[in-house]
Amino acid sequence: MVRFAAWWTRDLPAWGKSWALTAHERARLRCMSDAVVAAMLGLHEDDLRVVIKECDYPLASLSDKGLRRSLDPKGFWRVDKEKDPELRHPILTLVAFDELQKLTAQHGGDRDKGIAAFLALNNGEGWMLPETLRLADYGLGHDDRAQHPQPVASHVGPRFLGWQLAQTPEESWAECERHATAILGSPSNGGGEVGFGGLPASLAPPRATPAEARKASPVQQSLFRRSDS
Repeated sequence: MVRFAAWWTRDLPAWGKSWALTAHERARLRCMSDAVVAAMLGLHEDDLRVVIKECDYPLASLSDKGLRRSLDPKGFWRVDKEKDPELRHPILTLVAFDELQKLTAQHGGDRDKGIAAFLALNNGEGWMLPETLRLADYGLGHDDRAQHPQPVASHVGPRFLGWQLAQTPEESWAECERHATAILGSPSNGGGEVGFGGLPASLAPPRATPAEARKASPVQQSLFRRSDS
C-alpha cells in the first residue's frame, strides 16, 4: 500500500516489483515462508510429508466421493483441491522445503546458513516456482501423469503485472519518494527532514494533532505519532 511508502528503503531492487500482486508471486512467497517456518520449527522432510499427506491425489480422483470420504476430513488435501497436484500450495511447499534442506546440508547442517542461502537464491530474490515438476521425483503421485514433468510456473501465471515491469528501478523509487513526501511532509512545509534515498529504519511517521488522533481509525493511528511537545 502506498501509505507505507515512507518505511521502504532502497535495499530492494525496485519498489513496485517488490509488491506481491499476482497469484504467482503470492504463491512463491507463501511457499518460501512456509518452508522457512518448517525449518525454524525443526521439522524434517518426513515430518512435512505427514503434514501434507494425501495432497498429491490427481484432480480426477478427488471427484470420487468414496475417495474423499476416506481422506482426513481436516487434512491439507483440501487446499487447492480444484487444481492439479503439482500446482497445489502444500506440494509446492514441500518442493521449496526440499531445496532448503539441500542447501542446509551443503552448509554442514547449519540451519541458519541454509535459510540464508535459500533466501539468497536467484540474486537475492529467493526460491522460485519450478518451470516443471515431476511428482515422482519427490515420491509423490498416484497415476501415470505423476511420472512426467508437468508445467508449473507458466500455469500459475505471470510473476509481475505489466506496470511493474514497465518502470525502471529509478522510476519506481522516485514514485515511492513522492508518496513518502506526501505522507511525511517536507522541510519546506514544516514536515521535517524526509531523508528519502535510503530511508533510515527509525524514520518517524508524521505527527498528528490531538483532534486528528481522536478521529483516526486504528489503522490510521498506527501511521501517526502524536507530538510530545
